[in-house]
Amino acid sequence: AADGGIEMVDLASGLSQGFAVTEAELGGDVNRIRSHGDAWLAVVNDVSFNTFVARAEGGAVSVLDTGAGFVHADIFVADGDLYVLDRTVGASGLRVLDAVTGVERTTGPLDTGLPPTLFVAPGPGEPAGAPVPVPAGLHLGSPWPNPFNPSTAMALGGPADARVRVAVSDLRGRILRRAVVTLDAEGRGLYRFDGRDAAGRTLPAGVYVVTARAGGETVGCTMTLVK
Repeated sequence: AADGGIEMVDLASGLSQGFAVTEAELGGDVNRIRSHGDAWLAVVNDVSFNTFVARAEGGAVSVLDTGAGFVHADIFVADGDLYVLDRTVGASGLRVLDAVTGVERTTGPLDTGLPPTLFVAPGPGEPAGAPVPVPAGLHLGSPWPNPFNPSTAMALGGPADARVRVAVSDLRGRILRRAVVTLDAEGRGLYRFDGRDAAGRTLPAGVYVVTARAGGETVGCTMTLVK
């Protein structure tokens, strides 16, 4: 239902200033928005769940890019460039367009390894590329990818040169695989899991628990194997 839009809200009073552009004017549901000067750029999906990128400025709406299916994941604007995350099957990746005309600057999607999902950018005063500190205690990062097939990996952090005992178990608590990861001098390590038990047998699809122990600390997470 095209019953919403890009609404302007006064942050001091919390009061609505009305719609900058409605979904009826855009031609579908708004999924992502970015500002570009006095214009608004939006990822919109129509009634057939095909996405497109629209530009609204001065009461006029133009379509900058179209897609077959729900393929536009996110957009980002820097200077005059419009960065588009495209999840088209067989042609996924990052594309760069002119933010005003929609003319594509790239000759094809730039490979991102997996179909891209979301832009993450540093906020004001937050330097890009700043080193991320390793937590002082034991840390187990989220598995990536998750869900996975056939393998996944997760980052470990903790005291320098620490030996971390890792165990993979099912939801009933049965331990299926054990490993020891030695952290480097900066307290970093990586555990890779290939979806097999200690005997080398491929595990069935399901949810599994990863537990890491070192220095009296225990941390854990879950991961999902799909087939």
